[in-house]
Amino acid sequence: MNIISRLISTIIIIFIFIIPIFLITNFDLPFLGDHRILISNLFFDTESQYLQYIDDVGLEIDDFKSEAIRIAIYIIAGLWLLLSYVWIFYSDTRKVFRPGEAKKYKSFWVIFLVLINVITLVVCWYFFFQQSRFNGYMSQAQFFQLGIFIVLYSSLYYYLSSLFITSSAMRTAVPFAEKLR
Repeated sequence: MNIISRLISTIIIIFIFIIPIFLITNFDLPFLGDHRILISNLFFDTESQYLQYIDDVGLEIDDFKSEAIRIAIYIIAGLWLLLSYVWIFYSDTRKVFRPGEAKKYKSFWVIFLVLINVITLVVCWYFFFQQSRFNGYMSQAQFFQLGIFIVLYSSLYYYLSSLFITSSAMRTAVPFAEKLR
C-alpha cells in the first residue's frame, strides 16, 4: 500500500470510529431512545448543586451538546488524524531492511498509543469537566467511568488503524500484527 492510500485509510477509519459517537450524542436512535436522556445520564450528575438551579435542563443539555460534545469530537478527530499521520511518516522514515528488524520500534508505537490516549483524555477533561460554563455538572466518578471508556475506545482506534496504516516493513512494530497476517 502506498502512502496516499494509507493516508486515506486513516481518514476512513477515523470516520468509522467518530460517526457512531456523533450519532449517539446528537440523534434519537431507535435502540437507544432519547439522546437527551442518554447525555443527561452520562454527563450530568443529578446530585449536582449547579443543576438544581437550572429551570430547563433540556435546554442546558442542548447547549452542552453543542458547546462541549461536538467541539470535543471535532478536536479529537483532528488530533487522531494528526497523530496517525505522524505515525505513518515516522514509520516510513525508519530504515528497515530485514524481516523482524522493526520490532525494536514497538516502544515508539507504545509511546504513540499513550500519547493519543492522554491527549484524548485531556480534551475530554477540559470540555466535559473543566469548561467554566459546565464546571460542576459532571461528578469525578462519572468522568472516571467515561475516562475508562475513552481510553479503551481510543486504544482500539489506534491499534486497528495501525494495522492498516503501517507500512509492511514496519508491521512488526505493531503488537501482534505479525500474527494477524
